[in-house]
Amino acid sequence: MADDLINHVQNDLRPKRVVTLVDENDVPVDLTVGGVSYVQMHMREKGDDVLKATVPCSMLSGIVQPDGTVSYAPPYDVGGKGGRVQIEWIADAVDTAGTFEGEFELVFGDGSTQTTYKTTTITIRDDIG
Repeated sequence: MADDLINHVQNDLRPKRVVTLVDENDVPVDLTVGGVSYVQMHMREKGDDVLKATVPCSMLSGIVQPDGTVSYAPPYDVGGKGGRVQIEWIADAVDTAGTFEGEFELVFGDGSTQTTYKTTTITIRDDIG
């Protein structure tokens, strides 16, 4: 994943975070290859081995360019082609303040899975109001 840190506020279901899933060479993963049905993020508290939540992700079109802009030109006009996904927060994932780690899992049509090796740190701060 290109973004190694996500900062969020407790109980907020927005903003929906957009991340780019990358391989071991930091190349965006083409989610259209091999029959990926959907992507999800597994989350747990840092240092714990108990799963806190499984969060669905939407595959987005576009690819991030070196200057940080997003190109939607073909072939990146197809969802998932450039490795971009949007985290669709659920209440169970953001109900507790703390530091968490997430891993992204690709689920294929035949039920097999592939998990990104790099984890993402998610910091959720207390909601003041």
